[in-house]
Amino acid sequence: MSSVGYDEIVGRMFVRMRAYDFLNMDDESITEKLTQWMHSAVFKPYVRRLFDSIVLDDDFEDISYTMHYTIDADADREFVIEVLSIGVCRAWLEEKILDITNIKQLFSDKNSKWYSQAAHLNELQALYSSLDAEQKRLISDRNSMSNRYIEEYRL
Repeated sequence: MSSVGYDEIVGRMFVRMRAYDFLNMDDESITEKLTQWMHSAVFKPYVRRLFDSIVLDDDFEDISYTMHYTIDADADREFVIEVLSIGVCRAWLEEKILDITNIKQLFSDKNSKWYSQAAHLNELQALYSSLDAEQKRLISDRNSMSNRYIEEYRL
């Protein structure tokens, strides 16, 4: 069984995005959020089906896995880190999209009123769709390369 640490996945996630909201959080809250997002990323059906077995150990912050189709240990490991880091980014972004600040239509205080900026929400949704497509494309590309039926009939 191969393994990868949560820290490697989160490190790759931070290469993709700048999550400045973590600066205001304590370590326990950060660990709790990242653990929730990690579970969310792993147990999407199209991600989970990549593995014969996968075990998330939240105490040691480690994921042990066996790939359904393997290429080699290093390629499999990098693929897992990449796919799961995109999944964690998507979980983080989903939380931002569904934030009450983006859902409310009218903001006001005693001196002024203003309306929600739909363009900002549209950009967040476009980014989410882009990450979703990228993750599914990575999985699709790997699956087509690992398809034993196609491999037998290549020219």
